Amino acid sequence: MLKKAQISIFVIISIVVVFVGAFLFFNDNYNVFYSPENQMASDLRAHVDSCVKTQAEQGVFLLGFQGGYIEIPPAIENNPERRLVFSSNGNIQNNTMSMPNWDSELGGVPTRDSMEEELEEHISTNAQGCIESNFDAYSSNYNLNYSFENFSNQVTINDENVEVNINFPVKFNEIRGDIDSQIESSYVNLEDTPLGNLHSLAIEIYNLEQQTYVFEELVMDQIYSSGEESSEETSMPTEGMTFSCNPQIWTKTELKETLAELNNNNFKYLYFEGTRSIEERFSANLDGELEDLQDYYEGNYIHQLPSTKPAYQNYEVNVRMPTSRFTGSTGYFNAYPYRTFEVTPSDGEVVRPLDIDLGGTNIPIPCMQIFHHLYTLDYDLLVQLREYSDGEEGLLFQYPQRIEIEDNAPKEKPETSITPDEPTTATDENFCAQENRNTQATFYVQDVVSQEYLSGANVSYNCISLSCDVGETQKPTYGFVERTRPDAIPKINTTIGYCNGGTLEVEKEGYHQIGQDQRIVAGNSQKIKPVTAEMVPTKEFPVGATTLTATTYNSCQSDKRNEGQFYISVENQGYDFESQAFYPRTTQGYMDTITLLEKPNTPYNISIIYTKEGGEPYGLLEYENKVLDYERGNRLDIDIPIAENALGENNFINYFDDVENVLSNDYTCPGLSFGINIE
Repeated sequence: MLKKAQISIFVIISIVVVFVGAFLFFNDNYNVFYSPENQMASDLRAHVDSCVKTQAEQGVFLLGFQGGYIEIPPAIENNPERRLVFSSNGNIQNNTMSMPNWDSELGGVPTRDSMEEELEEHISTNAQGCIESNFDAYSSNYNLNYSFENFSNQVTINDENVEVNINFPVKFNEIRGDIDSQIESSYVNLEDTPLGNLHSLAIEIYNLEQQTYVFEELVMDQIYSSGEESSEETSMPTEGMTFSCNPQIWTKTELKETLAELNNNNFKYLYFEGTRSIEERFSANLDGELEDLQDYYEGNYIHQLPSTKPAYQNYEVNVRMPTSRFTGSTGYFNAYPYRTFEVTPSDGEVVRPLDIDLGGTNIPIPCMQIFHHLYTLDYDLLVQLREYSDGEEGLLFQYPQRIEIEDNAPKEKPETSITPDEPTTATDENFCAQENRNTQATFYVQDVVSQEYLSGANVSYNCISLSCDVGETQKPTYGFVERTRPDAIPKINTTIGYCNGGTLEVEKEGYHQIGQDQRIVAGNSQKIKPVTAEMVPTKEFPVGATTLTATTYNSCQSDKRNEGQFYISVENQGYDFESQAFYPRTTQGYMDTITLLEKPNTPYNISIIYTKEGGEPYGLLEYENKVLDYERGNRLDIDIPIAENALGENNFINYFDDVENVLSNDYTCPGLSFGINIE
């Protein structure tokens, strides 16, 4: 019996030893057979992987947040037609983001290949500092021999993950020991990162828009649905006739805000079949009292994608118009990213019903108002795709969808349908590549007032929406020390690429370019005639208590200056020049100067809008062909009635059209005025 007991103990001990040995053998952290060389190599590789993974995650976030771009090409960044600018935290000056919209004609639609290349570059550029910092911890015990010139990585964006294969040779040897080895390659896998699928879904939505104009059609449907039968807060003049003795009058600023609200109130119900359900939005906002509206949205805002994947059921699609706004003690401001917002007919800032033509004369018929208004729009909606896993938000992918409407009809698009891995076409990089610039050109920049040629003017050569920076104008130099010839004319000698009708875009502080429609034909010829771009000097006038005045007399009533705000706009259409400002000045200092052209006898169309607290338009004053003295400015007086209840809102707007006929001493205190003064 004793022998059997001893044998049992040895058996148990043997089994324990086997299990412990197996555990140590298969676990690197505890493997007694794991050599110091292998341990050191594993540590170095772990440091490399950690740095690469951090930068890969940051790069994936940027690709999703910026519509498939990490670094935005300068030609897109500098072209407002190719990008959307909006504020991420509500402050229009700080933390703004610039995001390229997609345009297949111009090579602006990112592909998986282009995203992989950008991510590789991002990792190579940004992981090196992290790696070097981690390696410094070993400097007291090891010699590390490596060069970042030998660092490379290859990124593969799959549907549900992102793989990074790293090649980075590092040799190491122990300073006081025998360890001498090296590492070569490594691997990082960002699991549960569906960048590929989100990008594919974005492409499907983009293709649907290219083929059906779904976004433009819905925008026009929103405008038509907000006709005269709608509430005043959401109305936009469209088609039809009303009988009302109360004249309908809008400002374009008011209509811009209305369209933004319509977009955001309606596009939240846009749904693409096969994606994550938005049924909770209907139940939360369109309960039993609004069943007809739910039927309307389900009939008009549900669309089928060209193709779909099962994974799309986990992705939610949201479409909105991004806005920037801030509030301050002196006023309130909304900014909407419209490139173009035109309403025909309109009179400057004001939009009214049509006059009726009877027998060749426009005779107003009392209490009848006719509407036949056309909209020309150019702006971006933001399409946001968000992954959801177990109800939790995951990766975001978003891109700006350009909306282009001409006279109430979608602007025709090229018939294109792209795939996620389709290579891009025409790009600024190709356009600017030296091997593609075969035409010699000389550019001058001239001040048309002084007739002097300007140095330090930055010149870009543009072809449609492609752009190439060709440098700054400067006086030629001579000699080995490159001395400047004081009597020489500043210019740029350069080469440009092929373009049948290119243009120059010139920037110089304190100047405004005119004649920007001048066309340059750079065809098969080896040289073109010198081209001169023209500029007009400008002068800024700060808007402040000493320069723009708004005065009241407390003996009549309390000071009303803080209850509203003036929006001032001066425009010269011939020179394609416009400047705007607010009074009182905002606490952020935004739009706090008025700029005038330093050119004698320059006429301006001037619009001054008075808004009540909260931004509601209340008054409007307009001048046409008003000549302002650029040396000191001119005084523009606005008299505003004291008692707002004495004049209704519509009359108040009309009052600005004809001050003398509407304003009388019954409504004002003697000498009371709000004065706008530019000097």
